[in-house]
Amino acid sequence: ALRDIVRHGIASLSPTDGPTQQHILIIVKRQKRRIVNLKILMGHLQTCYPGLSISTSTMDESAADQIHTLNRATVVISPSGSVAYTALFAAPHTVMIQLDRYVPSQNRTYGA
Repeated sequence: ALRDIVRHGIASLSPTDGPTQQHILIIVKRQKRRIVNLKILMGHLQTCYPGLSISTSTMDESAADQIHTLNRATVVISPSGSVAYTALFAAPHTVMIQLDRYVPSQNRTYGA
């Protein structure tokens, strides 16, 4: 599959490489469609899933580093838009949650 070719060619990952533990990755945008209630979202996730690893990433890194960041996640939460397409290169069986409550007048996406 194209995903495996890209994961191997750019990040030297095999099709079977993937997370070693449960991990939620929240992709953060700084401008358009940013998650304005990110702290509330993270607090909610930490309350619901105590002890689970949760991190954020702006994906402002090389393509190989982006793929390695995605490879550690079992769940990826992302605002809508082009940044969500990076999840195509996540490990097999990774769950993708794309936030879609976008309020154009405020230029914001709300996460919870």
